[in-house]
Amino acid sequence: MIKSIREFLRKINKPAFWLAVMILLQSLVYVGAGASKAYIHMDEAYSLALAQYDKIDITDNADFYNTWHTSEYFQDYLAVQEKGSR
Repeated sequence: MIKSIREFLRKINKPAFWLAVMILLQSLVYVGAGASKAYIHMDEAYSLALAQYDKIDITDNADFYNTWHTSEYFQDYLAVQEKGSR
């Protein structure tokens, strides 16, 4: 038993072991953070919309300025558009 403990202590005393432990912990933290993300930041939403919307910018719409818009207006901007609708 003591021999196996000594072997184990010798193995964990190596830098490669601690590097592997750190990489594993960082990976778990990144996966956990990504899985629990419940919102997107504004620049992510803008990039998504640029890739999906039929105009380059939502402000190009004639009714954008001086008009109150409901959430559906912006949800349409952020929604994934069908391939043929562009």
